[in-house]
Amino acid sequence: MSTTVFMVNKNREQNKQSIINYDLIKCTNCYTDIQLYEKSIRKNNYWFHEKCLE
Repeated sequence: MSTTVFMVNKNREQNKQSIINYDLIKCTNCYTDIQLYEKSIRKNNYWFHEKCLE
């Protein structure tokens, strides 16, 4: 199930919105979510944490 949050960006015009999608990609090696702050690598259409691919 996808969770999407609509947030109004106060630095821009009032009627513009930012869409944040909290469904994160899972690492193919360890099966945990790859957080936005973590480095990741895509190889052969699969996603990996940088540390999992080493």
